[in-house]
Amino acid sequence: MQEETRVEWRQWGQDAFDEARRRSVPVLLSLSTTWCVDCHEMDATTYADTNVAANVNDRYVPIRVDADRHPRVRERYAAGGFPSTVFLTPDGEVLSTATALAPDGMRQVLDRVAENYAEKGDDAGRVPRALSGDLPPAGEVDAAIEEQLAGQLGEKFDDRFAGWGESAKFPLARTVEFALKRERDQALRTLDAIRDHLHDDVAGGFFR
Repeated sequence: MQEETRVEWRQWGQDAFDEARRRSVPVLLSLSTTWCVDCHEMDATTYADTNVAANVNDRYVPIRVDADRHPRVRERYAAGGFPSTVFLTPDGEVLSTATALAPDGMRQVLDRVAENYAEKGDDAGRVPRALSGDLPPAGEVDAAIEEQLAGQLGEKFDDRFAGWGESAKFPLARTVEFALKRERDQALRTLDAIRDHLHDDVAGGFFR
């Protein structure tokens, strides 16, 4: 996939993050898969765009990760679909996330994230004090939180193909596990879709 782009991709590892620290620039993490149509499309358009690639190479340390081969990276940084376009500090804290971006949209995001990082540095990726320090959010964690999460299952469920959301889906284990308790029919339909279509090349298969 990388040969279609003009971006100088690095491999996932400490060396890439050390480079970002030395250069005082953010990391652009591209989480993709070989089976993802939108990933190939973004490579052939957005990352093949001369101006986008130059911006990425000059102002970021770009890292390409195969989400199927690096499940820990996927679980931590996936933005709900593939490709996942994730901007990180040199310490690995998330600055911003997106999925597929066209060249125009990518140029805007690249400028915004770079400017924000130049102004705030690593603070741009830190959780606000009220959420991380000695000033936690007020209120108890009660059954209302679970009810709200359960409501999200119903709102996002794909009645036609199962799973949650409308684009390429990755069946996150914790979501399926929660659905088994609160929306069992949705969970079982999703698991059935995985079983029935995981290896169906003709129909496109299940987005793994």
